[in-house]
Amino acid sequence: MRKGDMAEDDVSIKLYHRQGKKRCLKAKCTYEHERIYVPIPSKFHDKIKHLLNHELNLNLSDDDNGVLIALHPAKTLRHAEKTPQKS
Repeated sequence: MRKGDMAEDDVSIKLYHRQGKKRCLKAKCTYEHERIYVPIPSKFHDKIKHLLNHELNLNLSDDDNGVLIALHPAKTLRHAEKTPQKS
């Protein structure tokens, strides 16, 4: 895609891959895990701040043009604010 073809709101980002290691059992073995990070540009921070510190459901769709990542707030069970009166 050429620069002239991009819409004004289109932003390009780079995905990051990290390999993590954690020592277990007094360094006798190591636990390895990989993480993939998707940075969100600062111009979109105000649109996602309300989702911070909340459980999110992740939907991933793959098509010919790329990958669509959708985040939705997860529905959590909330306890009753007022407990029922015992009779």
